[in-house]
Amino acid sequence: MGFSSCNSDDIEVLGPVITLTTPTDQQDFAIGDTIFIQGDITDNEGLHELMVMVYQEESGNTILDYTPTVHDMASFHIDTFVVPTDTVHVHYHLKIEAWDHDNNADSLNYTLHWAD
Repeated sequence: MGFSSCNSDDIEVLGPVITLTTPTDQQDFAIGDTIFIQGDITDNEGLHELMVMVYQEESGNTILDYTPTVHDMASFHIDTFVVPTDTVHVHYHLKIEAWDHDNNADSLNYTLHWAD
């Protein structure tokens, strides 16, 4: 038994594509910096869901949980930011996941360094 698409009974094999312009993996930030998150998510037959999350490695606390409405969009431009309030050296993880209507997915996981 296969998945059925929201739009048709045909199963798509190509998944979404995440292209992030900022930040970069392993990027260093100084305490007080703003972390800008910008990039594009595309899918040849339409996106279904998108999740953008930033969480602290040491505590697991989530400081950004962004789930914009992308249903049936061919592309979506991410343009958001977060300003961590930590005053000590910590590591953050940026996680982006995108799904299309056939549960094809793409994901991105970056580590970000927050230090004085």
